[in-house]
Amino acid sequence: MADPIKVPASAGSETSVVSNDIRHFIWDRTIEDNPLELDLEFSDEEIGNARRFCAMMCKDVPPYVIEINASSIPKGFEYAFMIGTVYHLFLAKLMSLQRKDLDYSAGGMTVDINKRRIDYLSKWVVAFKQEAMESIQKRKLSMNLESGYAHYY
Repeated sequence: MADPIKVPASAGSETSVVSNDIRHFIWDRTIEDNPLELDLEFSDEEIGNARRFCAMMCKDVPPYVIEINASSIPKGFEYAFMIGTVYHLFLAKLMSLQRKDLDYSAGGMTVDINKRRIDYLSKWVVAFKQEAMESIQKRKLSMNLESGYAHYY
């Protein structure tokens, strides 16, 4: 069973984002977006590490108004946290593929075994990072203003 991230949604209720939610977000698009040769499967450990890195990234985005960790996501950060987790998953896979990338030559033909996956991940890493960072920053700024940390005269 996947270890859920407990997210306090409101007083007396609770929602959670589990590893299967992350997998669903990555794979449940269209067949054209997710061909089988991309081989994007992630273990629970990889997803847990990506959540931890996402929490660290989230802490570093100003303003510094809340405490965020991989097991306690404040209300309103669920989607941004999921996008940030996917960003870190894709980044880790991209780095791994780039280290192992090689061209295979035989019979006058050259084949790059991982090129298609590297291109796919490179495109989405940039998009997911930007979306996560913007979403986190907007939510933190909103929380800052709602809590009265910033005063305008």
